[in-house]
Amino acid sequence: MRKLLAAIAIVAFVAVASAQEPQPSRDTFSITGYVLDTDGHLVPGAEVHAMPVDKGGLVLSSVTQVGQFSISLDGPGTYRVFASTKEKGYRQIGEPLFMLDPEGIPEVIVSSRSPKQSTIVRLRSGAANLVVRFTDSETGRPIQQAELIIYRDDNAKNRFVRPLISFDREATIRLMLPTLPLRIEASAPGYKVWSYHDTTDVLFLAPKESKEINIRLERIKK
Repeated sequence: MRKLLAAIAIVAFVAVASAQEPQPSRDTFSITGYVLDTDGHLVPGAEVHAMPVDKGGLVLSSVTQVGQFSISLDGPGTYRVFASTKEKGYRQIGEPLFMLDPEGIPEVIVSSRSPKQSTIVRLRSGAANLVVRFTDSETGRPIQQAELIIYRDDNAKNRFVRPLISFDREATIRLMLPTLPLRIEASAPGYKVWSYHDTTDVLFLAPKESKEINIRLERIKK
């Protein structure tokens, strides 16, 4: 009987001790920082968003006062931070944007060991829209499987790769891209490698500009 009472007392003590431990609050985790324009000046009044990478769809936001922001988070995780104003910045993001423009959309890791992180967001001029279609140069028919590679002209390490997968019936892909000098390559099984060339080998779209490119791949002759 004494052993049973002692065991109950120990369990009760542990339960009370656990209940008294401070629980992590929403304010425990946060991302703070500054929004700068391309010249390095603070941007007041910018909307700043933090999007959890593993949750998707949930966007936490803040408005800068003197170019500084602070966002309280629901919990730890990896967040992509981006900013916009009425005239500039990214209001929506996609994989090509954060792969090609890590300065404009920094990725921040918040953990129990590092619950309060800081970062700097570079406010870009805005995103452009690109539509790419893949066709056979001889038949004009859509090529359902192809690989698309887009990389920065100033840093090839910042690249977006769309692997060999099936596209829609028209073999079309639609992308939001940063307004930075970019290079484009494409390939498909049995076809030669294609590289973008217009007046130059670099694609440089203006903010909110829309462009369509028909990539005509040539078959490798045996």
